[in-house]
Amino acid sequence: MNLLLVSIDSLRLDYVSRTNSRIATPNFDALTRDFCFYQGLFSASTATRPVHTSLFTGLYPFEHGVLGQTSKAMRSDIPTLFDLLQNNGTKVSAFSEAPEIFTGLSYADFIQRYAAGAVSQTLAAQAAEQRFVFLHFWGAHTPYGAADGAALGETAQLLRSGQQHVVQERYARAVEQLFEQQLAALLSTLDLRNWCVFIFSDHGESWTAEEPYHGCTLRNSVLRVPFYYHIPGTGNPLPARPVLSLIDLFPTLLHLFQVESDYRGLGTDMRWNAAPQYRFAQIHPDPKPLDLPSTPDDHL
Repeated sequence: MNLLLVSIDSLRLDYVSRTNSRIATPNFDALTRDFCFYQGLFSASTATRPVHTSLFTGLYPFEHGVLGQTSKAMRSDIPTLFDLLQNNGTKVSAFSEAPEIFTGLSYADFIQRYAAGAVSQTLAAQAAEQRFVFLHFWGAHTPYGAADGAALGETAQLLRSGQQHVVQERYARAVEQLFEQQLAALLSTLDLRNWCVFIFSDHGESWTAEEPYHGCTLRNSVLRVPFYYHIPGTGNPLPARPVLSLIDLFPTLLHLFQVESDYRGLGTDMRWNAAPQYRFAQIHPDPKPLDLPSTPDDHL
């Protein structure tokens, strides 16, 4: 059995076709018709570097040390999913449309720049060994359509002038293009009898005048993320628990692929009906965060 792990950067829970009828992704929808779609997944942070480090270690930011987007490095003594699967005899491949976002992190050397041809060949290759392929897509990330290419430029100006609908329309088209022209094309090549597929986001977007981006607060619109998955031979039932943390994917994957590990984090295999535990999210904003008002009702 092989593993395809897909991270769609900045994908909001309410901007996929399963939650929003205005999002048209018919090809992707047909290919994932039998996938489980789960709405109870919460991220561990609201910035790309800490979230992915949590994904690959099963640890929260305060445990692995990457507290925010400007954190330079994680603790050096922590094994990652890449290390553990590779040491277990799995062939590891990883591609990102923005590999520089991982610079300085211990797993950065595994991740190469995304090239459609190379990714297609990797997925289609007839390999004797078990495979793990990680894909990181950037198309739903800001500025999605801003002429100046700046997340806090034109996009922020539109939100502050009350034109949220323009930002939302640009975002919706970016999501559709990513799902239909990239992801659906790749999924269509897979024999799902032999592939586990997990598709999720690291965080969403805030879209408020005070926080037009993400990474400054723990709003639900940024923390709650969509989650699709397919595990061959299971019928893809919903997880046993109504709420999961993104760190729960780490022990789930280790158990699925029978990888021995001295994992002592707070994550739990998502298939287990374990006793409820507290779920955490944490962000250490950039040194000069936006001037945000106190809006406790909009926070987790």
